[in-house]
Amino acid sequence: MASIAEPCQPNGESSWSECVTVARTFGAYGRTMSMTVPGEIAVAGRSRVEAARGHRPTVMRRFAGRIGLALWPADRGVAELRWTALNLGLMVALAVLAVAGGDAAAGFSKAAVVLTPVLVVVAALAWSPQATRIARNRVLRHLTGPLVVLAAMAAAGPPASESLALPAATPFIILALTQAALTPGFWPAFAIVAVAALASVLGHLGHDGRVLDAPAIEFIVRAVVIGLVAVGIRAIDVGLRRERTRSDRLAALRLDQVDQLEGLQRIVSRFDGSRSVVEVIQDVVDDVAATFDIALISMYLPDGDGRLSMVGVAGYDHPFHVIEPGVGVIGNVAVTRTTRFVPDVLADPSYRAARADVRSEI
Repeated sequence: MASIAEPCQPNGESSWSECVTVARTFGAYGRTMSMTVPGEIAVAGRSRVEAARGHRPTVMRRFAGRIGLALWPADRGVAELRWTALNLGLMVALAVLAVAGGDAAAGFSKAAVVLTPVLVVVAALAWSPQATRIARNRVLRHLTGPLVVLAAMAAAGPPASESLALPAATPFIILALTQAALTPGFWPAFAIVAVAALASVLGHLGHDGRVLDAPAIEFIVRAVVIGLVAVGIRAIDVGLRRERTRSDRLAALRLDQVDQLEGLQRIVSRFDGSRSVVEVIQDVVDDVAATFDIALISMYLPDGDGRLSMVGVAGYDHPFHVIEPGVGVIGNVAVTRTTRFVPDVLADPSYRAARADVRSEI
């Protein structure tokens, strides 16, 4: 007869549809203890061992892993800083290639001059020892996207007022906006681009009192498509992060369940026949309390006089060493031979308190 003075907290995300039953005989007493656990936990337990037996990674895999950690660290804020630096580096490289190819007059020379110092500053911060501390600043994380968009707009320049022709370096603005979609400051960056586009259209239409003409329509269509692509990237990133958070939570739950299963196996293994049940009960109670983080446990077995004698306890300073059948919650359960859960012991007149702070018992 066991009493656990702590309510069970069922977890709605666990799937118990496929189960594995583990049974072991209690040595000289000839009793059988069985426990049913999710099949997924057994698989997870085997997977952990199988992973430990895997082959050592090759040199290329280790190199790729280091590159991956450098560009995609676990800290999301640091990762955003490094992605921003890579994006700026791509813009500068493209601008330099364009200038080297003879397109200096198209505005790429200005883009290289404007973006290079920004790249140097961001890269120095992204890979500095202070990167983690900087990434924890919520204000800086929200400003990263808008500032990169503003730098790209300054590098590219505005569209022509007369024809709304886009500058040659306009793709840099698109790159900056898609990069901003991966940061908390996406919507301010999106608003900056939208306001600038609207101002360009209004400036074009206000010139000589024009109405909505073909250049304006073409410009609006391009702006809307770019905006939709950026919003789509933002939605995908948010969805992936939400799914990763859920996966991490489920993985942690599975590992916790594996640990509990290992604890159960340790408990069951104590009944190997070398000692009697009475002799190992206290060890079992201690294992159950530690494995499942249960604060209060008491275990009783019938004695020769028909009373319930305590054989194991955890958490109680002054437990009941002997309980008469039919007395209290434990005594009633012994008589009825049915499991009972008391959610509020203060409302149960049959409850006998061994500790004043207990509120529920099973």
